[in-house]
Amino acid sequence: MIIVRCTRRFHAAMLADLRRPHEFAYERVGWVFAKQARAKSDVLLLPVEYVPVEDANYIRSARAAACFDTQTIRGALQHARNSGLSCLQVHLDDHAGDTDFSDTDIETIDALAASLRVVAPNTAHGGLVLSQASGTARVWWTDLALPAAAQVSIVGFPTRFGPPHP
Repeated sequence: MIIVRCTRRFHAAMLADLRRPHEFAYERVGWVFAKQARAKSDVLLLPVEYVPVEDANYIRSARAAACFDTQTIRGALQHARNSGLSCLQVHLDDHAGDTDFSDTDIETIDALAASLRVVAPNTAHGGLVLSQASGTARVWWTDLALPAAAQVSIVGFPTRFGPPHP
């Protein structure tokens, strides 16, 4: 199993950024870069850096709530390559309950993960969608042909766990 474990402080900082309004995008997007550890068959991703998509890098799209330019993608790819960190694209579904990926999310995250796996092949990559107190992740591990089940845990008081996502 893959577990994305972030501190309550890190989670709160992401929520604060992802809630900022944008001139035309309906939601914000960012990048989570994480260290990883392996124990038996489990992979633990520990977020250490959050990088928001800059206002100027969003582009208008009728297809998605948020769309951004290729410069943003190249920046995330280069950062993952240079740092050796896992990269997860993140956005917020701002409601109280559990959340999940849309079909558009899955399509874009899987395409991005394929590119990340080429430039940073020894780390897990994918996507993270958050709600107010929960989250779910879709993560590609280096030796898997399909994304792995991932659990998101927000540690601190109170501790919360999100369901695994296939």
